[in-house]
Amino acid sequence: MDMNIVITTLGRPERQVALRQIPEELHEKVYVFTEEAYADELAKHIPLTVNLRTLPDDTDGIAQTRQRAIEALPKGKVWIIDDLCRFKKKHHINGKPSNKVVEPHEFIECYELIESLLDNYFQVALSPQFGNHGHPQQHRPIGRAYSCYGLRTDIMERANIRFDGMYQRNPEVKFMEDFYITMDGLTKGYPNTVVYDFCFEYYHNTDGGNSLNRTLDGHAQSAIALSQLFPGCIKLVKKEGSWGKIKNMDSRIEIRASWKKAFEQGRKKRR
Repeated sequence: MDMNIVITTLGRPERQVALRQIPEELHEKVYVFTEEAYADELAKHIPLTVNLRTLPDDTDGIAQTRQRAIEALPKGKVWIIDDLCRFKKKHHINGKPSNKVVEPHEFIECYELIESLLDNYFQVALSPQFGNHGHPQQHRPIGRAYSCYGLRTDIMERANIRFDGMYQRNPEVKFMEDFYITMDGLTKGYPNTVVYDFCFEYYHNTDGGNSLNRTLDGHAQSAIALSQLFPGCIKLVKKEGSWGKIKNMDSRIEIRASWKKAFEQGRKKRR
């Protein structure tokens, strides 16, 4: 087992949903990152068998958080997991698909599948639960990735694919780092794939994490930056209605991405 697991967390020490599902036999591969000021409290709520690592308190947003986390580990295969992810496996009952929370041995099965697929892809995403049943295949190349995905950080370093790529251009752009690295990798000709045998459930925009500094303006700036960096592959759309538990995040700007178009562009460049 050569793939490390990275969980970044901030401001919700008692709500380690993803960590609770990881079997102890994988704990030596688990690295939980938080800012130094939060570390003592977090240590009270996580197993001693996982690796707790600190980031500087000046770490500014999730893009820089994730970049600093992967830079603290050896380059290679890394599974990035948001702290509130809940993992499920697809089963078929009377011929109909149904997702059930994973058993420990099924989590290991998922881990081994992602690790294996990273031999051929720079990114291996887990399907979100919503829409998972519409895909009967085990995995399908080229698609959206967020919250839960494996990465080849050695390829990222070689190709200069960075979580904080947009942040380096403009420190006000702190979000949508998942979409940025996916789009950057695809447009550079590196394929990803999305796993459908497993999926994750996640409740976005809740207390703690990104929500500590997310604003409508900051969210919009990140979407606009993506559309400017990847013209023709990213369109801006307006989303109405509430989003999660945090107030004042309705009527926001989101993106619609053409992942396959991005990869076709990248593949042509590499010929």
